[in-house]
Amino acid sequence: MTKYLHLPAKAQLQMGETIAIVLIVVVLVVISLVFFVNQQSTNIPQEVQKTQTKSLEATVVTLSSMAEFLCSQNGSLDASCYDYQKVLSFTEIIGDDTELYLLYSELFGPVLINLTLVYPDEVFDLTEKNWMIVFDSTPSGYSQIVRANVPIAIYFPTRDEMGFAVVTIDVFT
Repeated sequence: MTKYLHLPAKAQLQMGETIAIVLIVVVLVVISLVFFVNQQSTNIPQEVQKTQTKSLEATVVTLSSMAEFLCSQNGSLDASCYDYQKVLSFTEIIGDDTELYLLYSELFGPVLINLTLVYPDEVFDLTEKNWMIVFDSTPSGYSQIVRANVPIAIYFPTRDEMGFAVVTIDVFT
């Protein structure tokens, strides 16, 4: 016959207490993990927004320091002024040169840059519109857009006139 192992009552009580404590600790760990995962999942959209904002700021800084667009007088560049002829030439060259387009795509990332003429009201070379697409590397599948509007002075060298424009920068993710 098989002999059953009988533990004394005190030992059975201690084993029951130990199992209860282990179960309580496991439940507390599970609750803590659920809380932690929930907190992390609510932080993800905020982190994405921060990343997009940093990318947008980097693009604005890059644009404001590019000699390809800026007005120049006596060899010095003015970061608050764009030369209309330089911007127009840039858009034409980028449209024709694939290697140059890819270079600027790496520099800017997935972005759409528009220039909207505010003053003067007359349309110059914008094909009967008061705006032009300066650069477009819009991705095919994007989920969010972060936009910045940057007011700038714009110089028209052929007329020797100053104007006012807004550069709209859309960064895609």
